[in-house]
Amino acid sequence: MKCILFDVWRTIVEPEVDRREYYRIRVEALLKSCGVQSVDLERSLEIYLGVHEELERIRDERLVEIPAEEELKAFFRELGLNCDVGPTQLQSYAEPFLKVTRVREGAFNAIQFARRRGFTLGVLANSPHVQMRRERLRLAGLEGLFDAILVSAEVRFRKPHPKAFLAALEALNSTPKEAMMVGDDPKADILGAKSIGMTAVWVKREDLNPPEEADAIVESLANFPRVLREMRWV
Repeated sequence: MKCILFDVWRTIVEPEVDRREYYRIRVEALLKSCGVQSVDLERSLEIYLGVHEELERIRDERLVEIPAEEELKAFFRELGLNCDVGPTQLQSYAEPFLKVTRVREGAFNAIQFARRRGFTLGVLANSPHVQMRRERLRLAGLEGLFDAILVSAEVRFRKPHPKAFLAALEALNSTPKEAMMVGDDPKADILGAKSIGMTAVWVKREDLNPPEEADAIVESLANFPRVLREMRWV
């Protein structure tokens, strides 16, 4: 059965604030979750960004997920803060993703279109937080349109690792030849999908060059139904 996998970050959902403000909201929520009232927020933000960027480098290098719990432990340790990592801290970690993001124009209609046309639909997202992506899709009214939602924190491997894609296809009872990946990251989404023989559609980003390997490019998911027709998938 033909299936379509969607990325989430900057494909279905995009931030409403700039990068620094996004992480400032996270850090402020984390400090509050630990009962910290008076602190140098800018210094704490710089410490967090240093920890986050180093772990992102390792994630990208090894393509194995480092859970959010480990990221928070490292942050608290660097900050000199004695705070356990539990559900409250993980909710604080997710706060900016849940509160200062919006669904991209055309995404809801495009996913509904693919669903009505009989495709099996899935999400394959890189995320160190197990529930964050699911919760955002639920809040957007999109969760029920997908047959499977997989994040790297569960499958352990990050896109573009082939095992991440193969885990998603197994969950959807599909094969690479019958599957399409739709995402904004040239390496994680497009090269990763093509490496195992999937079709790949790139959702355009102004800050990145178009990947030559993409089978099609869309300005946004608003154009996705048209591209499906042009590719004769419908």
